[in-house]
Amino acid sequence: MFKYLDAQKIVETSIMLRKQIEEQFSNSGLKNVTEELVDIAVESIKSSKKTNNPILWVRITSYFLILNLFVVLIGILFRLDIHLLIENFYHSSYDLSNFLQGTESGLSSIIIIATGIFFLTTVETRIKRKKVISLINELRAIAHVIDAHHLTKDPFQLESYGMSQIEMFHYLNSCSNMLSILGKIAALHVQKFRDAETLNAVDDIQDLINGLSNKIWHKIALLELNVKRI
Repeated sequence: MFKYLDAQKIVETSIMLRKQIEEQFSNSGLKNVTEELVDIAVESIKSSKKTNNPILWVRITSYFLILNLFVVLIGILFRLDIHLLIENFYHSSYDLSNFLQGTESGLSSIIIIATGIFFLTTVETRIKRKKVISLINELRAIAHVIDAHHLTKDPFQLESYGMSQIEMFHYLNSCSNMLSILGKIAALHVQKFRDAETLNAVDDIQDLINGLSNKIWHKIALLELNVKRI
């Protein structure tokens, strides 16, 4: 029950965060970023289901085509008649060039069919991978936008932004929470989708988010230090 992330809970958390930011920083550009965050979280309910569940029409079509390719492959093997070719090679005037000519056409067909079978067995994975990678790129862009919003915030110059120490803390904490939600949305799409390339992309954005979040918490630590000095 608690082994997987709940997309609906992520949406509820992002809406709650948006409400908090609207109340505390109604004139901040961060509010617009939370709107985008909520939209992506809502969309992730559908997109994560598509990623973590089979695409039935693709799977059925692939299985049907693979079955047909196997039938064709068996037909080629019967037509190739390897045993007869080997027998002629050893017991007649067949030389190596004649043997290769006799098998070249059949082997080429087998290689093409094997390639086709491999393509069909991976088509569903490639469709899902493309969608998730596209989402990851979108999440990465939003993460950098969030980073840009707190980039100029100096914990030692609060008066420059018209913020109190508590307001600055809530602002930085909100940025960190937004990054955390981005990471949860990314992880949501690979809970049951075990594609190595996609998992690496999710790991990469998680590393990015952790790095950006560490920068925020470094500022929060400086803010607390400033409070103690005062």
